[in-house]
Amino acid sequence: MQAIVGPPLREWTTAVEIRYGVYSYNGGRPGSAADASALLFMDVITAGLFEVFMFLGTNDFERSGLMKQMAVAYDSNNLVVGAFDDFGDFEALPVDGVNAGRRATE
Repeated sequence: MQAIVGPPLREWTTAVEIRYGVYSYNGGRPGSAADASALLFMDVITAGLFEVFMFLGTNDFERSGLMKQMAVAYDSNNLVVGAFDDFGDFEALPVDGVNAGRRATE
């Protein structure tokens, strides 16, 4: 997990030895017809060079997405037992680390 999104913003352990880590990641940008039109126009005008600049990382367009948080629950063996996307700072998480939807299907 840390190799993909980096170190957790914060970590804690529950009373039943479940370790939580909260990670921040770029959630991307919502689709937009105006953005698609602008990118198409720039691609045609520059004969494809705009995509080369985006690939080389000289453009901040792709990095300007919405930052989101995700909470991940690990057991004592460091295995993931639950993942909670779009985690807000004041949301309550289950002590056992298991997603409510997963618990209902077991």
